[in-house]
Amino acid sequence: VGSTIGRYFSVVSMLPSTLLVGWVAILLAGGAGSGNFALAAAWQAARSVTVGEIAVFATVALAISLVLNPFQFAATQFLEGYWGKTQLGSTVAANRTNHHRRSYRRMRKDKTKAGNDLKGRAEAQRTTERGLLLGAAGDRSVGLQARVDSLNYEISLYPETARIMPTRLGNALRSFEDRAGREYGLDILKVAGHLSLLPGNQRTAYVRDTRESLDLSVRLCGVFGMATLVSCLLLAREGWWVFLALVPYTAAYLSSRGAVVAALGYGNAV
Repeated sequence: VGSTIGRYFSVVSMLPSTLLVGWVAILLAGGAGSGNFALAAAWQAARSVTVGEIAVFATVALAISLVLNPFQFAATQFLEGYWGKTQLGSTVAANRTNHHRRSYRRMRKDKTKAGNDLKGRAEAQRTTERGLLLGAAGDRSVGLQARVDSLNYEISLYPETARIMPTRLGNALRSFEDRAGREYGLDILKVAGHLSLLPGNQRTAYVRDTRESLDLSVRLCGVFGMATLVSCLLLAREGWWVFLALVPYTAAYLSSRGAVVAALGYGNAV
């Protein structure tokens, strides 16, 4: 698939779809939905898989990849917090946006307080080297400095208050959209596409790779979310086995957090 269609499709579309189909195949092979689910049965089925079953597996994975691929941009926007014009979507978006606005203001306040405390200790000791406390006084201030550094990082994930979005990913992407190119007086959303077409631009491949990582994280989040729903449906009659749905749910959660990290890498690249 990679040599025929391209690396992007293989990594961002085919790989997540294969994981989804593989997970559902494990559940079905184990008897999910029959009331007698057993992982041992799934393992036995995997050991005796036939070439025809592998062909069906690959075909289904490819079909799902082709269906989901056009929705990549929409999936990214959904994780950013663009939830439509309906009353429900608008209400949820407003609630989540206000939550992040409160968090942002609280972190700014905590950073100011922690920074003042650190500065006060430095002035009281008068034993600083390039702003760092020395000796025992410095040892006691390590935790305070670590808090300031942590707050600086968290604040960097947000745009200005008026531009805050309902989700972590939305805020991370909007933060770089607002800041990138500012020192040159450029609107990055307008010029980035043109810069990427410059001949001999060696950084273009790096930007493309970071965008691919972001798209992969978003796709994995969506695929594992679908796997969670399918797991709940298939295992609803299997007693405690229904908690097996926590496996894809955890993967979806980690993928969503990974998308935020990938967005930071993409923003720095741009």
